[in-house]
Formats: sequence, C-alpha cells, structure tokens
Amino acid sequence: MESPLSRVVKNGHSFLSSGVPKVTEQYRNDRRAEITAAAARCFATRGVHRTSMSDIINESGLSAGAIYNHFRSKQEITVSVAATVIKGRLLGAVEQLEAEGGTVGPGRLIGRALEELNQTSVTDGLPLHRLVIQLWAEAVVDEKLLALMQEQIRSIRASFIRPIKRWAREEHGLSAARAARWSEEISQILIAMASGYVIQRALFPDFDPKKYVADAEKMISGITP
Repeated sequence: MESPLSRVVKNGHSFLSSGVPKVTEQYRNDRRAEITAAAARCFATRGVHRTSMSDIINESGLSAGAIYNHFRSKQEITVSVAATVIKGRLLGAVEQLEAEGGTVGPGRLIGRALEELNQTSVTDGLPLHRLVIQLWAEAVVDEKLLALMQEQIRSIRASFIRPIKRWAREEHGLSAARAARWSEEISQILIAMASGYVIQRALFPDFDPKKYVADAEKMISGITP
C-alpha cells in the first residue's frame, strides 16, 4: 500500500506532512488556462450568451467542481477569456516590429497588426475574429467586461502611438508636440481599421483579408504629417 510519505508530489499537487493537498501556483495557472481556452472555443462557436457553464465543463473535460474551484461564474471566465484574447498578441507584434530596427511608420504598423489578426486563431484553428466580435457584443451589457475591453483598446492604441511619434519626429522633423498630436490622431484611425477588419471578416463570407491588409497599408502609407 502506498504510504503518505511516498506521495510528496502527485498529479500537479504538493502535499503537506498532514496529508492535506496544497495546489501549486503553476498547477492553478495551468488549470485556469485550460478552462479559459475551453470557454474561448465555446464562445467562438456558440456565442457568449448561448454558452452555458455545462458547455464549458463538457468542452474542458474537467469536473464541475474543478471549474468552480477556479472560477465562481461564467462571467469570471468571460473576463479571463477577454484578458487573454487580443491585447498580448497585438502588443507582441508591435514590439517585434520595433525590434527589427528602424523607424516604424503607420502604414507598416497597420500592416503588421492586421496580419497578426489574420493569422492567429483562438485554439484548434478557430479564427480569432469570431471570438473578438462576441466579446465586444457581450461588453455592451457587462460593465466589468466593458471596462476590460476599453483598457485593452487603450493599451493597443498607446502601443501604436509610441513608434508613430518617433517616426514622425525622425522621418518628418516634427516637433515633439506636433508629433504627439499627429500620432494620437492617426492611431485612432488605425484602431478603426483594425475594428473594421474584425467586423467585416465576421459578417461577410466573401471578405478578402489579404486584400484588406494590402489596401489599408497602402492608404495609410499615403498619409503624412
């Protein structure tokens, strides 16, 4: 028979000498990520409103108790999904673009951002845009989710402003004040273009994402301070 002392670490848990399991932080994070990914798949295919906790439980393959041990409600899971969906991907794309060297103008920036939206998926090949538009719709009636989505868009916009401001100063000789003002204005247009991409790709079966990316980059590249 297996003794308590032999079960020091088992199934992602560390055990106290009393025999009471203590869940490790890594285990907790892994389970939360697993549940969040399962919910994202459900939201992308069924919509946030039509997805039940039972759907998430079945999709995750975990027990109801395991789900509720990490999230108190579907609303908490929805917020977790929204927090991991798009912000990190776009911020990472901008950082990578800046790391490639040289100044980054708005045309090059919107091209890379839209390519990121075009290429990434939620999980198992489900397109990212289907999930994003579901979360936007839910945010209209969920104040906590709305605040999170607003914060994400502000963060993305700020990540656009930084390289554009540098480009405006170094490539066009604008003063700091003018570069700041112009980068604020153009960044709003870039956010609108990215939003338009998500909406059109979700609504129109014949939408051509590659053409949209090329057209957007060409149009924005023609705008100078």
